[in-house]
Amino acid sequence: MEYPYARQPDAALPRADIRPRARWDGGCRLVCMLTTLHPERSLSRALVQHLSHEMPDIDFSLQNRPGLNVVWVCGYEPGAEDLIRALRLQHPETFVVVTGRGPVEDWEELVREAGADYVCSWPVPYAELSRVLHRSRHKRRVTS
Repeated sequence: MEYPYARQPDAALPRADIRPRARWDGGCRLVCMLTTLHPERSLSRALVQHLSHEMPDIDFSLQNRPGLNVVWVCGYEPGAEDLIRALRLQHPETFVVVTGRGPVEDWEELVREAGADYVCSWPVPYAELSRVLHRSRHKRRVTS
C-alpha cells in the first residue's frame, strides 16, 4: 500500500541540528542595518540570518530601510573611518555601533572621531550585543 504522505526519494530529511527559533513576545522591533567590510555578500546574508535567530527582537537587514534605529559596522579594519563618517552623515540621528577584531584601544579613538557611538572588540557575547543595540533607543555616545 502506498501512503499519500510517503517521503519522496529526493526530499530532504529534517535537520536535527537546528535549534527552534527563539520567540519574540511583541513590542516594537529594533531595526538594525548591518554593514560588513568584506565583499562576500553571501556571508553577510548568513550572518543576518544567524543574528535574527539569536536575537529575534531585532530586525537585522543589509539594506537601508525606514525606521532604522542602529547602524552596525561589523568587522572594522584600519582605514575604514571614511565609511563610518559617511554612515554618520547619512544617518545623523541613528546609533552607530562598530565592532572589530584586535585590541579596541588601537582604533577606538579614530572610530569615535569618525562618528561611532559605541565601539568594542569582536566577538561579543550575544546577550551583551543585544543590550548595546537596544541602548540605541535611549541614548547616544555610549562609552564601551
